[in-house]
Amino acid sequence: MPEDLPVVERHHYVDEEGRACPVCAAHMEEIGSETRRTLGIAPAKAFVILDVIHVYACKACDEKAEPVTVIKASMSAPAIPGGIASPEAIANIF
Repeated sequence: MPEDLPVVERHHYVDEEGRACPVCAAHMEEIGSETRRTLGIAPAKAFVILDVIHVYACKACDEKAEPVTVIKASMSAPAIPGGIASPEAIANIF
């Protein structure tokens, strides 16, 4: 993708209830995030959408559980697996 396109960030979080560890029910802390870039298009304008998917781990289980319990926020699958075009970009083509 061109480097000069503006970037629009959309953060995907797990809500407070969803951060309860499924093993011990302790509150899970954010340990990182993953990103996915797709090409977004608004009428007569293109931009990069940077989805930031937040990842959480249970610190209470960290010392006891093997493997450590980890969850991440959900988000929709890409319109085309492995592709960079958003549904809006694809719709603009037709």
